[in-house]
Amino acid sequence: AITARHLSAGSAAAADRHHHQHQHQHQQQLSHDPAARLPLPPQYLRDADLTNYDASTHQRTDASYDGHSGRPIVSSSDASAANNPYYKVKSWRQVNDAKSSDIEVTWADGATTTYPKGWVDQQAKLYADGHGIPSTPDTSCEVSSSVRRVLWSNITEEDVRGLDSGMAITFGDLVGADTASDGSDGEGMSRAIAALYKHGLLLVTGTPLHDGGTGLAALAAAVSGGDVKSSPNASLLARYRQQGGGNAVSGSADPITILPDGTDGPLRTLYGSVWSTHSSAMAEGASVADSAYSNDGLPLHTDMTYMRDPPGLQIFAMAQPAPKGGESIFGDGFAVAERLRSEHPDAFDTLCSTTRRYRSICTETGWHLEGRGPVISAIDRGHGLPPASRWGEVTAIRHNDLDRLPDLPPLAANGSPMDEAESDEFYAKLRYAHQKWDTLLGSDEFRLVLQLKPGDTVVVTNQRCFHG
Repeated sequence: AITARHLSAGSAAAADRHHHQHQHQHQQQLSHDPAARLPLPPQYLRDADLTNYDASTHQRTDASYDGHSGRPIVSSSDASAANNPYYKVKSWRQVNDAKSSDIEVTWADGATTTYPKGWVDQQAKLYADGHGIPSTPDTSCEVSSSVRRVLWSNITEEDVRGLDSGMAITFGDLVGADTASDGSDGEGMSRAIAALYKHGLLLVTGTPLHDGGTGLAALAAAVSGGDVKSSPNASLLARYRQQGGGNAVSGSADPITILPDGTDGPLRTLYGSVWSTHSSAMAEGASVADSAYSNDGLPLHTDMTYMRDPPGLQIFAMAQPAPKGGESIFGDGFAVAERLRSEHPDAFDTLCSTTRRYRSICTETGWHLEGRGPVISAIDRGHGLPPASRWGEVTAIRHNDLDRLPDLPPLAANGSPMDEAESDEFYAKLRYAHQKWDTLLGSDEFRLVLQLKPGDTVVVTNQRCFHG
């Protein structure tokens, strides 16, 4: 998932400007009443002071611990802004000049810190909207001001493959380092990552099929930050480019899908790194204990719900289409969740607030994995709020009925098991919520049908988009 983008300015320079403020010529200073409330809590602003962070590692330096033993040093000071001079605001003002607009805060302990007003305004707006994403002034909590998530429904294969869809790219344009075939500057990776953030789905055409998965692994590296690494020993993308798109390495024709010291590319799981849904094509020792190896049509789902943190991206490359049938189905889970919120807020609340448990067992290979989480993860604005106000932005989907374990009601308020009436109400709410959820999942409106061709690859954000 793409959650933050570091600014190009060096952190050391930013920290220096941040902490050692001098009067600039032609400044306009707008003073505020010391009693006037800052747009953000003073504790948050003081802890976000860049002098509290190492300029190279971006880790905090204000954590108190013994440098010899590592034991924490427990402070007896009060954390309230009223009683602790470290967090108490003496005064604050807005400072404008020709180049910038800042918020300058003077603290009761004598320190002065300055924050870019744009960052303060952005943080305050997100916080007020229930979308708070903690950050520091040297980072942006959004990908780009020009990239926004677009929820989709009622789209067709023709729409996706269209030149102006923003949802399709060629393999060469994605992994190539030179000018793209469409005449652009070759920033295929930027376009691909923007598409994944915006739509949650990307169609890549022309993926190599007969290289043992080497090209597919390079594709995985291309959408996981491989472009910032140039060492062929660390990046599958760099190695693929160095080899001119071939799979031979040091005279070997063996496929390269993972590097011993690699920092990008496919995630290794119980199925391997690059794997096949044809059981005879799986590597020895890899698991085939999954409904994907059947000939049945699969319901829309997200993958590996039984992992504590399911994969962020799933990459599906069509090697050989079925002679008949075998269509690939995709759906935007965020769009479904928002429709559920608008039409059935009680069902939305149930799927947000109920933690479910998922499991995968493969007796032949010894795997037993379990993970937990709600079907819909959304920013929780406060437990005591009514359902219509409690849940903010949807952040993730975890849904696979085939891997979901039975549900047990939570304990009653007194700490004992629910009585029969309370238990029945719990299960009735769950059943109602899933009826509404499944009705939407079964609607053609939320089912994108793709007849993938050999070499077509679909990349999906697995914690947003369904596949089946």
